[in-house]
Amino acid sequence: MKLDKATAGVLAQPFDRFEDAPSVGARFPHLKGILLQQALHRDYVIESSRTIPYFTSQGKRAINRHALNDRDVQAHVDEMVDAMLGLGYLRDVSGSPVCVQTDLPEEFGAVAAASRVDAVYLANERAPDNENIQATISQGK
Repeated sequence: MKLDKATAGVLAQPFDRFEDAPSVGARFPHLKGILLQQALHRDYVIESSRTIPYFTSQGKRAINRHALNDRDVQAHVDEMVDAMLGLGYLRDVSGSPVCVQTDLPEEFGAVAAASRVDAVYLANERAPDNENIQATISQGK
């Protein structure tokens, strides 16, 4: 599909391949936070109900924090690990992350809700046999 409309976030120069597309930062240089998230949803979301597995078929982490979501949240994530071990990831309460496909077919960048995703991975490292973590990983994101 070619994107050739010159609107906010959509390039005047069309591109045919993902590899040729400029970064999200280049497309929306002046937007941050919810305004950036709304623009991404408006212009680029083509699937809103895809389930992404937490691990690739080779057992690698499949969802990583996207460069646009790079703030330091380690203390917050550490607190969330206990919640993940006790309850798992409750999608209906917490919402689902917004992910973008990377150049690797089974890997994604979490633009939103990356802290919760990080907490799932850390909880899995701490207690891989925990039933809530196993249920969370089984449901995918």
